[in-house]
Amino acid sequence: MTGELDAIAHPDSDGTRLSGDLRTVLRAVKDGTSARTLIVDLDGTDYAGGGLHELAQWCTADTLVIAVGSDASAERTREVMQAGVGDYLVKPVDPAVLEATLERLRSEPDAPPVRGVVAAFASASGAGATTLAGAVALTAAQAGHYVVCVDLNRLFPALAFLLKTEVPPGLEQVLTQAEGGQGNPETLSALSGRIGERLDVVGYRFTGTLPSPPGLQGLVWLLDHLARDAHLIIVDGLGAPHLRFQLLDLVDARVLVAEPTLETADILSRSISLLSPEIPTWTVMNHTRPHGGGKTAEAFEARGVRLEKALTVPYDPRLGARSDRGWDTQGGVPKPLQATAATLSRRLLGG
Repeated sequence: MTGELDAIAHPDSDGTRLSGDLRTVLRAVKDGTSARTLIVDLDGTDYAGGGLHELAQWCTADTLVIAVGSDASAERTREVMQAGVGDYLVKPVDPAVLEATLERLRSEPDAPPVRGVVAAFASASGAGATTLAGAVALTAAQAGHYVVCVDLNRLFPALAFLLKTEVPPGLEQVLTQAEGGQGNPETLSALSGRIGERLDVVGYRFTGTLPSPPGLQGLVWLLDHLARDAHLIIVDGLGAPHLRFQLLDLVDARVLVAEPTLETADILSRSISLLSPEIPTWTVMNHTRPHGGGKTAEAFEARGVRLEKALTVPYDPRLGARSDRGWDTQGGVPKPLQATAATLSRRLLGG
């Protein structure tokens, strides 16, 4: 699939498949051609986003659109995905990859969201929220979703370090402009450290000088615009108290990470009591060191936190050292984190 597609309707298991260049497919749909699956070639189209938005106006709600093209840039990918297509595949596209993509998208319970899910990760007393956030981000990206991680740690970009990427400078300036009502969405593409085709990290670049704390208005602006171009936005680095609880009540979902110890039972229960109960919240017990049984479960139960309802990351003495070196993202998520990361990814994305 290296050249333009022929605008011919082909039968498939779900009905009719229509494939061709964007102009031809759009003309066919306007003329009344019915198809549940559209495969559109974007090469030769000056403004693909506009054409795809026009195509969407003529399609039924259950129409599945796959776009293909030769432009592999982040700008083209965001433009196309923002238009609401099921996926964007870069040429040359192997037929087996196309069929696998169609099968995956047909099996999804809902179409990709118009606005992505903003999920905040926070830990009680340094219990490993960053590690879990990185695992969920990788898991969701490997499942075909577009993911952006926002690392708000101003001292050191821990999440970017974990995922072995360098974040470009400029986040502080963009947030300052947005706080003053002068945010420019076109500047956001220059902030991302890219990992593969579906995962980006935005954060403070380490300079040895502590940046000014971000304002809440600027952060809300940033997250809102990122959510227009990605399925999942993961927020980490909520160590600053002035942001922690305010932002945790403005996101779409929360993940609270704690060690199952007596010391963290009080911290976690107090944190939960300060947060709005209306936002979906998942608690994760992360065993960063071996713990005895004792009365830990009773301590959490007495404070309203039921451990049997929490997700669990088992203790593995090798995980800490591996995270300190940074992960080989091509190798996937470390085994102790896989089950919990997969569950959280599904829940956050509505599965």
